[in-house]
Amino acid sequence: MNEPEPFSVRAARLRKRMEMLGYEQQDAAAALGWSVDKVNRVVNGRLKRPRDIEEAETAFERWIAQMEAERGLPAGVVLDMNAERAKRGDALNVRIPVYAADARGGAHMDPGQVIETLALADLFGGAGAIGRLIVAEVTGFDMEPRFHPGEKVIAVRGQWPTPGDDCLVETAEGALSARRYKGQSGGRVWLETLTGEADSFDATAVNLHKIRANVRV
Repeated sequence: MNEPEPFSVRAARLRKRMEMLGYEQQDAAAALGWSVDKVNRVVNGRLKRPRDIEEAETAFERWIAQMEAERGLPAGVVLDMNAERAKRGDALNVRIPVYAADARGGAHMDPGQVIETLALADLFGGAGAIGRLIVAEVTGFDMEPRFHPGEKVIAVRGQWPTPGDDCLVETAEGALSARRYKGQSGGRVWLETLTGEADSFDATAVNLHKIRANVRV
């Protein structure tokens, strides 16, 4: 009779699946409504009580499987991360120059004024975020003058905003809208439009995705 796998082995597999999707522990914490410490204990197999293990493992597995399904990945498959990174080539490591501001507040496109360089991935919060980018088209006027109808906003799925950040709000029905994040209290998420309208949602009923850029294409 085969011995059941120890929780530490199953937890390591969950952690690899999470990392394969580009998620970090704080992303899992935000999605599951847990503390980062609890996520850390789960993915490192440090839970002891059988009931705690069963409840946490079930919830984490459900979330990971949902994210895999949204990305079109077969559930439970752990890929070779080194091989996956190799497939991406060097595109994410292209360095982008950052120019110093002059006394008037502008910047000169002069090689001598380059103060640092950033990798493309850095602009979106790291290489792990690239695989989680989502793009949505703005259709209304609620966020003018920040965003205009017809523009595309680029957000990172599961990257929780900080107060004052713009974000995409995803409801349980899958609807998306752009809002400015104000904070969270009393079990509700508080947001606003730039036309002065306030919104709030049950914190368990929405996902927020931080907007990193907007473009018109």
